[in-house]
Amino acid sequence: MLPGRISGNAALGVAACLAFLAAASSAPATPAQAQMLPTIDVCIKTAGPQKGNIRFVQSKRRCRAAERPLQIVIDPGNEAHSGVQGERGPEGPPGPVGPVGPKGVKGEQGLQGPTGPAGAIGAQGPTGPTGLQGIQGEQGEQGPEGPTGPVGLQGPTGTTGPEGPTGPQGPIGPTGLQGVQGDPGIQGEQGPAGPSGSEGPTGVQGPAGPTGSQGIPGEPGEQGPTGEQGPTGPAGSGLWAVVSATGSLVRESGVVAVSGPSSNVFSVEFEGNVSSCAYLSVPGETGTATPGTEPLGFAVPTGHPSNAKAVRVKTYDKGGSVANKPFDLTVIC
Repeated sequence: MLPGRISGNAALGVAACLAFLAAASSAPATPAQAQMLPTIDVCIKTAGPQKGNIRFVQSKRRCRAAERPLQIVIDPGNEAHSGVQGERGPEGPPGPVGPVGPKGVKGEQGLQGPTGPAGAIGAQGPTGPTGLQGIQGEQGEQGPEGPTGPVGLQGPTGTTGPEGPTGPQGPIGPTGLQGVQGDPGIQGEQGPAGPSGSEGPTGVQGPAGPTGSQGIPGEPGEQGPTGEQGPTGPAGSGLWAVVSATGSLVRESGVVAVSGPSSNVFSVEFEGNVSSCAYLSVPGETGTATPGTEPLGFAVPTGHPSNAKAVRVKTYDKGGSVANKPFDLTVIC
């Protein structure tokens, strides 16, 4: 008999399985077959409301907690032999402590563990006594000059100082050259006659002198001695030009070329630099015409802006309007 309680349904299932196995094994088993007898593995519930129930499990499968295993073997004589594992006996007393074994070989040193977290900073200790002053080191090299600082704000304007004494008068400069006499102006219209003044008193008439007779011309006197020769005067510049109204060079001294007129401006170029010289120009005839037949005008000379050897001359008519006129130009250096 199986120890413990087995439910009816479970017992019927076990009986049916045993009958099926017995019918399938009608021949007696050989020694080789005895080692391959069929078995049935079940687990029997040993506690709780379902105590005594069984459940079929696969071979060599462990039972659950509160269950016990049961293996049923079917032999050739169609008799089922079953064995139930008994309950676990009480635990025996502990055995005596065995002798201490020999000391094992020292193992290799293990890897260094990770660094632990840093501890909290301790309280500051008391200040120690001041040590002796060390020997003064050598003066280091002067560091590089720092950048210039920003410009400071402008200070307030100081008070005006006292006026200094008047300096001595400088020497009078030399008198400049007298300019060319300008053309006489046009005579204005005659003004209205003023009122007649009152007649003045008649003066005393003086006695009339006798008319003398004309004397006889005297004989020419002897020629006086020749005077000493005076000093040689300064040499003239020798730079001049006579230019027609069409820009033709009529006569010249030291002139290289004449250009113009362009917008009533003539350009006269000389052989050398004349940028530091004086310029004199007047309108004038280029031939032998009687003076006064040409209307009067103006000729204004100026230095050339881009040629130090040239002088520009702009001509006007007598009314001040620009007009191409003949002129004479003199350069004094």
